[in-house]
Amino acid sequence: MLTDPRERAALLRPLEPGECARQTPQLHDSEEPMLAALRRWRRRALVRIAWRALAGWADLEQTLEESSQFADAAITVAVEYARRELTRRFGAPRGPDGSV
Repeated sequence: MLTDPRERAALLRPLEPGECARQTPQLHDSEEPMLAALRRWRRRALVRIAWRALAGWADLEQTLEESSQFADAAITVAVEYARRELTRRFGAPRGPDGSV
């Protein structure tokens, strides 16, 4: 995590609004690579949050804000992947009246 000087500098500052969402992994066509990418992203994000908190570089408010940003981004990417996969398997979702 700290081999790149930009990553070291990024540890010292709080995330900007929406920054975590911009770091989400690219969607893959198959489940295993997608799940592996999500796990790597989750580990990096949570290590960053914990590191900043334990080092005293982030107060409680920043730690909770970054945790919330990560949770929101994780849910968004998981829902997007699930929607894409289900649409691929079963077709576009339809409303009660049968419309797409």
